[in-house]
Amino acid sequence: MAIVLLIGLAYSSLLLYAACGEGHRFSAALTGLAINYGLRRLLFLDPWLGQSELAWYTLIIVADVFVVLVFFLGTVSGRSVPADCVTDYLVFALLALTLGLALLDPRVPWMVRFAHWKEEYGCLIFYFLVRQCGTAAGTRYGLPLFLVIAGLVWGGIQMVDGPGMLDLAWIESGRSVLARGGAVGVTGAHGLGNLEAGWLRPYAFFGNGTDMGVFMAFSWVLSRPRPGGVVEILVRTGLAALCAAGTVLTMVRFTWVVLAGAMLGSILGRLRSVLVRVLVLLLIGMVCVPSLEAIQAVALRWEHTHSLVGRVFVTGTYLQRWHAQVAWLDQVLHNPGVLLVGYGFGASGSAMTKFAPEQSPHAGDVYHHSRAMDLVEDGGMALLVLVIAILVSASRGKGRDALGQGMVSFAWSLMLASVFLGGKSVVLAALFWSALGLAVNRRCTVMPCV
Repeated sequence: MAIVLLIGLAYSSLLLYAACGEGHRFSAALTGLAINYGLRRLLFLDPWLGQSELAWYTLIIVADVFVVLVFFLGTVSGRSVPADCVTDYLVFALLALTLGLALLDPRVPWMVRFAHWKEEYGCLIFYFLVRQCGTAAGTRYGLPLFLVIAGLVWGGIQMVDGPGMLDLAWIESGRSVLARGGAVGVTGAHGLGNLEAGWLRPYAFFGNGTDMGVFMAFSWVLSRPRPGGVVEILVRTGLAALCAAGTVLTMVRFTWVVLAGAMLGSILGRLRSVLVRVLVLLLIGMVCVPSLEAIQAVALRWEHTHSLVGRVFVTGTYLQRWHAQVAWLDQVLHNPGVLLVGYGFGASGSAMTKFAPEQSPHAGDVYHHSRAMDLVEDGGMALLVLVIAILVSASRGKGRDALGQGMVSFAWSLMLASVFLGGKSVVLAALFWSALGLAVNRRCTVMPCV
């Protein structure tokens, strides 16, 4: 009962915080999303709740209802979905298309379609929530950045001392991939660690290190120094450094790429001269190429170990993913109809493997881990083109401030990393759509959406 009351108190407090104004709603929703995995692990401290699948799925639904209630607070306050914008219409079109596929596509079991829609496209509510909050969204950054600090502390303890009591209860429940990682190590979607080899990639209260790292990369954009007083600039600079440190701490290469891309895009976006942009890229290349060579030399020494260094600095499953992507393209060449209608909504290997592993056509294979290929498999080229069109539309405009430019860079970085390296979850999807909403908001303060 105490656990249920604690969870209820957490969501109730966030809901009250969200009611304080437009600047608080997005911050509250983002915080609720971030702590949901940690709250769910509390269930495993109770013998009865820990064995109850109903309790687990109920808490997932409670988290979804919480975000909907936060959105509802905006509708009753008199500001519904904002002024007309091309990007808004495109997002509405994506919402309609994916709902239609989830409801009507008979090629995939309906439970898989429902679960896949919720994980991938239910997060569109974050786009509309951000748009609803207008320019106030992203200004109240205290709560998310408190989570960054808490995540750094918790993650650092995990990295040094291994999983704590809460983590062990979760792992022993069988719901964590760590529970079945074995001596070979976990090389699946979460890649949390290898307890038998004595290492753990920290994830704090998030679902995994990828979620933790990308959340911190997103928070880095929120906390970047912007015009203000000396104290505010110093505080933001320190918080941005903490966010970057947290991203690196996760030891997940995908998160490093997302943060590096967001940083690079933010720098290039503020430069007006094309020549200067080219020179900056050349300078970065001159630094990165020797660095990659040095990393490769280190990797060769650790290639056949199960250590943390070996897991991070060797290719892992990336080479197999590349071969899987090439095989997928070859398969499409022999069956071009896939480009028109896909394989069915939720039929992508990642979705079927997660929600219906016994029916997955990719059982036993290394999946291609490509966001672009997932979109084509779900609904053909129309779905892929629509998502790209939304990304391009949200990126248009010249009057964007530092926050808006940073969010554009983050969204592009996350999308490109997902296309080539893989990486998907509710948290990643919510952060992607939040970034696009923030980018559109910051553009619309300077020029109309056209």
